[in-house]
Amino acid sequence: MNHFIWPNQFACSVVLDNAILPNSYNLQLGIEPHDAKTNVTLGCKKIKFLIDNFLHGSIFVEQEHPIVKVVDTLDNQIIKFPTEPWDYLIGTVLFNKFKTVTENHFSILFLHIDSAMGDHVQYSVTEESSFKIELKGDKWWNKDIPSCTNTSEKSWESLKLASSRQFVPKIIQGGLYNQNED
Repeated sequence: MNHFIWPNQFACSVVLDNAILPNSYNLQLGIEPHDAKTNVTLGCKKIKFLIDNFLHGSIFVEQEHPIVKVVDTLDNQIIKFPTEPWDYLIGTVLFNKFKTVTENHFSILFLHIDSAMGDHVQYSVTEESSFKIELKGDKWWNKDIPSCTNTSEKSWESLKLASSRQFVPKIIQGGLYNQNED
């Protein structure tokens, strides 16, 4: 297998200017296993955990937006971005995060993203960043932690997503069944 495409989706709210708007996103990840022994399933489980537990139902907001103080008091996951969370920036940041948490399992060749608010215009991200925003540094999208914030109360180990045993068949010696002994 050379590579495969894994589609996914999530819905969240987005803070743009002075409005909080519902939005839904479609993702497609181009995944290339490192080799036949690589545990691709574990990498996919990590991405699925992040989507289900952090992205879906969250609120996307620019980290310096004045509403951050208000939304930080809510029970929703608050996902902070370096600028207003437009589709291409979200795709670039998620590409970095997914690449970071799966680098031991497979390579992400591309991430395609589109949204309902963005009229389903599909953006493709194939490099860490061709965006003119500094994404390097000690940020959540550069950390191999099960979180979309700069800290995490859990670890991949506590979620049982740190290592996964692969099926290794074992041949055991069997005996011959003699029908005449009954």
